[in-house]
Amino acid sequence: MERLRNILAGTAAAEIAEAAIVFPIVLMLLLGIYAFGQAFNIYETVNHAALEAARAVAAPACATCMNNGANPSCSSTTNCPLSANQVAQIVQASLQASHLNPALVQPNINLNPPGCATPPPCVQPTGPPNICVYYNAQLDTAGPTACGMIVTFQYPYTFNLPLLSMSQQQIKMTATAQMRGDF
Repeated sequence: MERLRNILAGTAAAEIAEAAIVFPIVLMLLLGIYAFGQAFNIYETVNHAALEAARAVAAPACATCMNNGANPSCSSTTNCPLSANQVAQIVQASLQASHLNPALVQPNINLNPPGCATPPPCVQPTGPPNICVYYNAQLDTAGPTACGMIVTFQYPYTFNLPLLSMSQQQIKMTATAQMRGDF
């Protein structure tokens, strides 16, 4: 009887019960940190891809290059910005370098920026990734009005956290970059 009383009064069973309660909470916390870290990494990657594409499209191609119809938004025969297909290749290379699938890219057609002369249309490439390039758009700047190029697209991300209501919810990470043209 004395031995049974000592076993029931001991704390060894309490430690096991506490560990059984705390372990799933700590595991969910670690999985949440991992999932949000992965989401932040994808967010930074798509924004970097948009910035690289905007930088490339805003820089003059070259002074002696001929347009030859490659860029329909450029009426000049020399020194035209890159076409939407060339910009899409830059986005694709940047996404593939970070092991993201460029085929999942969707255009962000909800932007509708004001134009410097007329409202610019969303120029989309003929193949993936499916992005929007706005040529001669009015940029959102704090200073005086500036004209340039805007590259925008969306990339889907799905949180995979077990036992949470937001698990399997897909969000679209929007990447938008603008750059003043150097023409």
